[in-house]
Amino acid sequence: MLHNFLMAARENGVPMVRFRRDGKAIAASFIRAVETYGYDGIVVDIDTAMLAGAIGGPVDFPDDQPARSKAPLLPTLEAVDDLPPVYIGRYFEIEAAVEAVVRLKEYFGSSPIAPGRRGSSSRLWPRRGPISFPTATAPPVRT
Repeated sequence: MLHNFLMAARENGVPMVRFRRDGKAIAASFIRAVETYGYDGIVVDIDTAMLAGAIGGPVDFPDDQPARSKAPLLPTLEAVDDLPPVYIGRYFEIEAAVEAVVRLKEYFGSSPIAPGRRGSSSRLWPRRGPISFPTATAPPVRT
């Protein structure tokens, strides 16, 4: 199972500054990795902070390294109620990922594509930040 976008991009000669914005480059990198190493599947994940940026979190984008969250979006878990609605469909990395999935589906057919899998607890990470993550996974029960 391919789940190393950085290796796939580097082995295909694509710097991260291009990879995170170019669905065609993402697909070509993943196709090459699958054909080189014989993976039986692809987890489509194109950057470490894609979801954080898509929901409005501050993100730093180095030219040839994965993106990084600069700060938590939420000061506390209770502040989630104060967040504005989020529409991730127009975020540049989401658009590139969707284009890549379409191209991968055209190339491979029904396999070896798997959507990016993120557990429910990892969805909290981009909003709370890594320092607060352990406490964010089990919020108090409200009655």
